[in-house]
Amino acid sequence: MRRRASPVLGAIEVIRRAETDDRDVTTSRTEVTVSPDEPVFPGHYPDFPIFPGVCEVEYVHLSALLTAPDGPVELVALDSARFTGPVHPGDRIDIEMRWTTTDGVVVCSASVRGPRGECANVRLRYRPAPESKN
Repeated sequence: MRRRASPVLGAIEVIRRAETDDRDVTTSRTEVTVSPDEPVFPGHYPDFPIFPGVCEVEYVHLSALLTAPDGPVELVALDSARFTGPVHPGDRIDIEMRWTTTDGVVVCSASVRGPRGECANVRLRYRPAPESKN
């Protein structure tokens, strides 16, 4: 399993790299345990810590970078984010991503689930990353 650490967030565990099923649907999946030591918790909120939605979006983005189906991508836009349930310190969240590509635009639609059910739905838009010039 490949792990990646963000400067602000913990390790992401790749559960399934991008795979296309017999219905031509491409999906990938990661999991993350939200550390109780995350620096955002003291401000969100004292005595009742909740992981901020923007941090969930960051987990989805980092997961997408690790599992994009056709190679490296770069973020173009956050198309939508809907937060439907809380994430608390110590929660293990599951990020299930569905991928579509049309005319060079790569879309990652992700569902984030935690121990109490659905936490968020996030849609990110990417483009293929340009070749690096060394």
